[in-house]
Amino acid sequence: MHPKLIMSAVVLFLAGCATTAPHGAAGPAITRFKPDTPRALEVRREQLVGWWYGDQPSKEGGRVQWIMRRAANGRFLITFRHTGVAGKIEEQTETGEWGVNANFVITLTRGWINDGALQESPRDDSYFWDVYEVLDTGADRLSYRSIQSGNEYHVRKVPDGFVFPK
Repeated sequence: MHPKLIMSAVVLFLAGCATTAPHGAAGPAITRFKPDTPRALEVRREQLVGWWYGDQPSKEGGRVQWIMRRAANGRFLITFRHTGVAGKIEEQTETGEWGVNANFVITLTRGWINDGALQESPRDDSYFWDVYEVLDTGADRLSYRSIQSGNEYHVRKVPDGFVFPK
């Protein structure tokens, strides 16, 4: 068989196998707009607004308590109280922004309160972004898991102005 004929046959065969795509397109086709989240998978943002309290043991043997206030405007304030094994209590208050996407709660810690003044977190540090998967929710309870650490948290809704129990 003639080499030019063989080459022509190969080129025609390969051309027939090629797919046509718009100039510059790469990868599989995607939806033009962001699709709606199925309601069954969606955590309703309004469910999470309000005051929430958690109290769990720490892996180091102490106790961690926290009170979080999620405002409807997307801001949060959270105070952590850590009681060590020896009984020493440390508290830290952080502030930032929060939101919901499908079954995930996302927080951005903007800073923490230090001696009554806000100390801002570095804007370029991903450490201050957190993503949590919601595991269970009810009218007065919420369970969620940190995507980064794997820690599971269980909180209950409390009245506005709630303070740590004695």
